[in-house]
Amino acid sequence: MRLLSSRWRHFTPLEVFKLCLKYQKEKNLCFDCTSVFGDASTTSPFMKDDTKYYPRSNEFVTKVNEVLRYLALPVSKLQSFQVSFFLHDEYASYIDEWVNLAASKAVNKIDFKFSELYQLHPRVLHDHFYTFPWHVFSSNLNLEHLCLESCRLKPALVKCCLSSLKTLSLGCVPLEQDEFDNVLSAFSKLECLILNTCGMPKTFRIGSGHGEDRLHHLKSLEIYYYRWRSRDNTTRNRNIEIDGLLNLKAFQYIGHTNKFFFKGSFPSLVSVQFLMRSPDMDFIFDGLPTAVSHLQHLSIYLYSTHKMKVNAV
Repeated sequence: MRLLSSRWRHFTPLEVFKLCLKYQKEKNLCFDCTSVFGDASTTSPFMKDDTKYYPRSNEFVTKVNEVLRYLALPVSKLQSFQVSFFLHDEYASYIDEWVNLAASKAVNKIDFKFSELYQLHPRVLHDHFYTFPWHVFSSNLNLEHLCLESCRLKPALVKCCLSSLKTLSLGCVPLEQDEFDNVLSAFSKLECLILNTCGMPKTFRIGSGHGEDRLHHLKSLEIYYYRWRSRDNTTRNRNIEIDGLLNLKAFQYIGHTNKFFFKGSFPSLVSVQFLMRSPDMDFIFDGLPTAVSHLQHLSIYLYSTHKMKVNAV
């Protein structure tokens, strides 16, 4: 019987049957501590006992491979493919196979949450982050949602065109301006961009810049930024430029204080929300109204010990 072959030695026959039956029916693959190890207590990415899973990466990868080998033929279409575990470039060859399989099944949604089980400073591990193989999707017209956590964006030399992608979420991803611009240039119809605690250069631009028509369809931009202290125990502010997003409707920022510069006009922007600790809000009350002509909703949540002067808007 196929389900009892040696390659399923890490699962019981009942476990294999339940997993495969579930995935063939729902066409949604989700591999995490609950589905692979049966540990329902690991639903939070900030678990106190997360270190117990560090040495089990080999076992996790083996179990995922077992299920995928069985499903490769009977499943012709995938809706979503999610992996949430502590994995990095040591397992790149296996993860590449997973990506190729997902692409071959015309997957609509990919979530790789490789920072799910730790709270370490991203710079400690970013040299060992998995590099996502963009070239696999050089002609893919199905992928609509992509979430990458603790990965690298190094784009391949092969020109990538993901015109179907509508949502891009990046978490704990080290960002360089040229790499970021190069990747975004492939997403001609991107509507939602989420940046969560990503490493950024001192000045970071999101938008067109230099007269280029980039992110023309972007409607929603969310940034979550929590600075890590440097070696001299100081925090580093960032200058974030929001530039030329003509169709942006909603902008949200949550995190530590950074300077924002809204360049050009934002004729479609109607909702703006800030939640941060800041002694200086001039960029909101002085700069934002001149750039946003149709703003309808402005929410500002502050944690500050300083008195702030608010000018008339």
